Amino acid sequence: MAFEKNEKRSDVCVISSTKSPETLKEKKSFWHINKEMLRFKFHFFLYNAAAERGLVWKHFSVNLIYSILLFLFPGLAPAIPFTVVFAKERLGLAAAASLGAVLTARTVLFIFTKTFIGYIADYLNRLKTIICILAIFNIMGYFLLLAVPKIERNENADSLTLFDDRQFNATNLQHICKEFQEHTRNDMNHSLSGPLRKIFNETDLPDKSWIFAFLFTFSSICSNAVFPFSDTACCESIQKTGAIFGRQRMWGSIGWGTFAPIAGILNDYTGDFLVSWTVMAIMLLLFLWNISKMELLKPHFSQNILRDVGSVFRSKEFLIFEVVIFMNGVGTGMVWFYLIWFVRSIGGSELLCGLSLAVQSFGGAIPFMFFSGWFIKKVGHFNLLIAALMTYVLRFLFYSYLYSPWWILPMELSHGVTFGLYYTVLASYGKMSSKPGVEATTQSVIFSTHEGLGASLGCVFAGIGFDYLECHRTFFFASLFFACGSLVGLMLRVALRRRTAVIKITSINEQ
Repeated sequence: MAFEKNEKRSDVCVISSTKSPETLKEKKSFWHINKEMLRFKFHFFLYNAAAERGLVWKHFSVNLIYSILLFLFPGLAPAIPFTVVFAKERLGLAAAASLGAVLTARTVLFIFTKTFIGYIADYLNRLKTIICILAIFNIMGYFLLLAVPKIERNENADSLTLFDDRQFNATNLQHICKEFQEHTRNDMNHSLSGPLRKIFNETDLPDKSWIFAFLFTFSSICSNAVFPFSDTACCESIQKTGAIFGRQRMWGSIGWGTFAPIAGILNDYTGDFLVSWTVMAIMLLLFLWNISKMELLKPHFSQNILRDVGSVFRSKEFLIFEVVIFMNGVGTGMVWFYLIWFVRSIGGSELLCGLSLAVQSFGGAIPFMFFSGWFIKKVGHFNLLIAALMTYVLRFLFYSYLYSPWWILPMELSHGVTFGLYYTVLASYGKMSSKPGVEATTQSVIFSTHEGLGASLGCVFAGIGFDYLECHRTFFFASLFFACGSLVGLMLRVALRRRTAVIKITSINEQ
C-alpha cells in the first residue's frame, strides 16, 4: 500500500489501494463473498453474539481481524444491554442518584483509558496480546457483578387504627367449636409524639453500589478498548483486499441482533442474569481461541507517536469533525444506556427489549453498513454525521409521545443511520485522518470523543431528566437539543466547504 500526501493538505494521509482498478472491479458483484475476509466476519460476529461455533481458515490470514469482532459482539450482547436493568431491578439503583453517576464517570474515564491503551498498542505493536488481556478482564468483571449482593432497602410502614365507642357483635365460638382457645394481646406505646409536620425523602448510596460501580466501570473499559483496535486491524486488511469496511463490520451487528433477544428470553424465563452471562462467557472464550490463531501486527510503526498524533489535532477539519462527533455521542449515550430503561418503564418486557435490539441490528445497522461504502462515496463523511443528528431529532421526538411499548420497534430502524452509517464513518475517517503508525491512537481519540465526552453528557442529561422531568419530557427536550445541533452542523459544513477539497479513499469505498 502507498501513503500519499494530499496536495492541499499536508496533515492528512490518503491511503491508496495496492490492487489495480481492474482487480477491484472484478469484485464488485453484489453476491460476491470475499473469502479473504471471512475470519474478520467471524471475529465480529462472535464478539457481539457469543453463540457461533469457531471455524479456522488458517490460510486466510487477512481475515484474522474480523474473527475478533465476530466473537466480541455476540459475547457482549447478553450482558451490556441488560446491565442497566440488572442495576435497577437487582441492585435497586436510581437513575440519577446512583446509576447516572456511575455511567457518567465510566464514560468520562473512556476519554483517558481508551487513548492511553491505544497509545500502548501503537507503541508496543502487540494488538493480539492486548486484546486477549482485555477480553479476559472483561469476563472476570462481569461475572464478579453477579456476586454483588442485592442492596436491601429499609422500609418502615406503620398503620394505626382507632376504635372509639364502637360495638362489635359476633357469634360466640364456644358454642360452635368443640375445642376453643382465646388469646388476647394488647400493645401500648405511650411515647408517641404529635402529628408529623414534614416528610423527608433520604437517598443513600450504600457501599455495595460502589462495588457495582467499580466492577462495571472496569469491565466496560476493557470491552470498550477492544473496538478501536479491531477496527484498526480491519482497516489494515482492507487495504490489502480492497474490501468494504461496512460489509465486514456489519457482522458484529448480526451477532448483536441475534443474541440480544435470546438473552432477553433467558432473563425473563429464569428471572436472573446468570444463564445469559454464561452464554457471554462461552462466546468470549471462543473469541480468545479464535484470536489466538491470528496474526495481528500493524505493518507501520511511528518513531514519534506524540508528534504524529499532534499533527492530526492541528487540522481544523479534524477538530470540526470532533465537534459533530461529540454531539452525536450525546444521543448515543441516551440510546445505549436509557432506551432499555425507557421501554421497561412504559411496560415493555425484557423480550421486547431484546427484540428492539434485534430490529436495530437487522433492520437498521446491517443494511446501512452493507451499503456504507456507497453512502460515503456519494454523500460524504461529514454530511452523514449531520444526517445522524437530524435522525436523532425525529427519533427522540417519537419517543416523547410513545406510550405503547411495542410501537418502539418501527422507530428502531432509524438506528441504521445513527449507528450503522455513523460508526462506519467514524472508523473510515479515523483511518483517513491518521498517519502511518498511529492508527490505533487516532481511532481511540475519535471514539473517546464519541463514547467518552458525548456519551457521558448524554448519561447526565438522561439520568437527571428521567428522575426530575419524566422520561417522555426528557426525550422531547433531547429532540430540541439535536435540532439545534443539526443547525450548528450545517453551519460548520458551510465553513468546511470553503477551506477544503473532497478527498477520495479508494481503499475504503471501493471493492
